[in-house]
Amino acid sequence: KPTIAHNDIGIITPYARQVQKIRTALRVSNIDDVKVGSVETFQGQERRVIIISTVRSENSLLQHDLRYNLGFVANEKRFNVA
Repeated sequence: KPTIAHNDIGIITPYARQVQKIRTALRVSNIDDVKVGSVETFQGQERRVIIISTVRSENSLLQHDLRYNLGFVANEKRFNVA
């Protein structure tokens, strides 16, 4: 059974603040070698496991997401990289 190391894992999120929060949560759990970043951060890279986080935390931006089809998710080029 193959094992997955922390550095085999990448977490992609389009939101800079969420990158910070995820990094902090991982650091508190003593997990420092999981790569966390934006879609552009991972462009041209590969990981065995990718987690895509598209959670929106500000209610004021929900209408924007609805109007523009969830922002980054609707952008084929950015989502394809993810």
